[in-house]
Amino acid sequence: MLAQQHSEIVKVKGEVVFCAEDHEDRLSGTSWKLEEDVSDQVTETGFKLHLIELIDNFIQYRGQCDELPKKEGIVRFGSGELSIEWLPDGSTHLSDHSTVAVLTKDDLYQLVNEFERLPGKIDELSKSAFEKVYGSEEAAKAKGIIYFLLSSKPVPRLLGESRILYIGQTKTSFKSRYFRYASLHATSNANSLKFFEIIKNYGPIEIAFCDHKKFGNTESGNSLLQAEGQFLWWYFQNHCEYPPINYTKTKVRKDAITA
Repeated sequence: MLAQQHSEIVKVKGEVVFCAEDHEDRLSGTSWKLEEDVSDQVTETGFKLHLIELIDNFIQYRGQCDELPKKEGIVRFGSGELSIEWLPDGSTHLSDHSTVAVLTKDDLYQLVNEFERLPGKIDELSKSAFEKVYGSEEAAKAKGIIYFLLSSKPVPRLLGESRILYIGQTKTSFKSRYFRYASLHATSNANSLKFFEIIKNYGPIEIAFCDHKKFGNTESGNSLLQAEGQFLWWYFQNHCEYPPINYTKTKVRKDAITA
């Protein structure tokens, strides 16, 4: 029935690895692999949601009937057909994790609240205030990260409000990337106007950061740009626009990831 309902999508070759909760017969996480870029269609048509619901129902049914295996498997589709293979516990890469969370836009602010912070805050428009944060020992160690400039008070957005001012990424250390620009951020015409208004109206700025690897998985490996794009897309989904001082936009359109 699902293959008939989404006949165009199941013509594309793909597979969905899934894993159930350790102590409950409910779906815990999925990992998707598609040979063609139809990720937007998979989400927009409802195929992804319908398949996840179907897998969850199967897991519950096999648990009620005590039919083994019941925790892990692979759904394969292609050439208009769809099939499911159940695998012994521990067979898939998802089982390497004690818990597999599905993260969406709704998790954005909880994640950011839990991320590490660089010490200090930019509390005035001066070179020294920026250098104090940009030049810390922690900033020198923070490499391969996604970082967030956060105001103390939320800024009104097209939809709702947010403390996130900017989302960026750096392969080198944060200090290496930004310390040399401390004077520019404090004194240039555009930057001084921007940061003066932010500090005056929304309070001191702090910087949160996280390792990108958890959020940047692609079929070809791990990507800083993918991770940055994932957070930008989640922000856009929450507020219908990008952060106020972001020039960077993204083509990432993944609604959820497993982590």
